Amino acid sequence: MRVRGQQSVSVHRLAPDDGRQDWPHWHVEGHSFDLRFRASGFCQYFRDTPRLTSVQALSAAERGGCCFTEVGFG
Repeated sequence: MRVRGQQSVSVHRLAPDDGRQDWPHWHVEGHSFDLRFRASGFCQYFRDTPRLTSVQALSAAERGGCCFTEVGFG
C-alpha cells in the first residue's frame, strides 16, 4: 500500500501467542511509524484524496477534524 507519494505501509495479521484465534495481533508499519494492536478485525477508511506535503503530518483542520464516519472519498 502506498500512502502520500512514495511512503509504503505494510499491514500484517500475526498469530496470537496465547491461543485466542478470535483476537489476533495486527502490525501496521511504515517509514516512520510502527503500530501494533489486538482486535478481531479493523476497517480503514481514506476520507480524502492523497496529497503531497512537505511534512509527514497534517493539522486537525487539514485532516477535517475528528470523524468516525465509515464512508471514504470517491
